[in-house]
Order: sequence, then structure tokens, then C-alpha cells
Amino acid sequence: MNRMLCALLVTLLMSCAGSPDRAVESTALDHLSQGKNLYTEGKNEEAIGEFGRAIALDNGLCEAYLYRGAAYGNIGDFDRAIADFSEAIRIDPNEVSAYHSRGISYSIKAEWDLAIADFSEAIRLFPNNAVDYHNRGVAYSTIGEWDLAIADYEASLRIDPNQDNTRQKLEEALQERTGS
Repeated sequence: MNRMLCALLVTLLMSCAGSPDRAVESTALDHLSQGKNLYTEGKNEEAIGEFGRAIALDNGLCEAYLYRGAAYGNIGDFDRAIADFSEAIRIDPNEVSAYHSRGISYSIKAEWDLAIADFSEAIRLFPNNAVDYHNRGVAYSTIGEWDLAIADYEASLRIDPNQDNTRQKLEEALQERTGS
């Protein structure tokens, strides 16, 4: 009887402990969760530390790179933000938010061709997102590609007609194209 009880206890303890990989994943997820809480509170530098700890434990945790990239962007470190968004894309090439966020970072750095490429990929992956059409339209406007900008603003408004800013950008692009 004691042997059976010991065997049952060992089995229960092993099942509760899980595999070693699961324990590492759980710890990484704990750091990710803590980082997200800090990020939400606007504590970007502390959040970056937590996301870094999560990544150190599980370097395939795409979400940690996305959040850390966003936190880097919030403190104005766009090179590191771009590096983290790029790593998220390497891990999951279909992660739309990574292309969107990296495109925003490239826009802030006035790297328009790279921004356009990322917004284009985000649109390819999720064609019903008015925001990425708008953002690509802004990039096209900035480099004087008025026809492409107008097409993107119109596409954005077809998806979400309640965007006053996009409507204003469309009007400006139409005026620029005609030279008025």
C-alpha cells in the first residue's frame, strides 16, 4: 500500500511539474505578462527589461519582441524598435502588427521606401485594415507620389468612411496632383 501511495505521489508531482521546457516557457510568459503590465502603465524602460528577460528565456516569443519594440518606440529608440519588429517578422512572417509597427518606425525615421514596403506587406496580409492604407498614403504623399497616395486614401475610406483625417489627406493629395 505504501509503495502504491509513493508511486501515485511521484506521478502527481511529475505531472504538476510538467516538462522542463514547459517550466521555462511559463517563466518567459510570466516576464512577458509583467512587461505588458508595465507597458500599459507607461513604464517603458522597466517593461523593456521584463521583455528582455522573457526573450532570454524563450527567444522565439514573438509577442515579447513586438511589445519591446513598441516600448523602444515609445522612448524614441527607433533603431532598436525596428530590430525587434524585424526579429518578430523572422519568427512569424505573417505577423501583421510587426510590419505595421516597423513601417511606423521607418516613417518616423523618414525611410519612406522601407515604410512603404512594410505597409504594403501588412496590406497584403490583412487587406481590410484602413490604417495601413492611410499610412502608406502618407508615405506616398511625402515622396510626391500623388496618384499612389490618392489610391491608398480612397482604399482606406472604402474600408472605413468615417476617417476625417484620411479624407483631409485625400483632398490635399488631389490638390497637389492638380497643382492648385
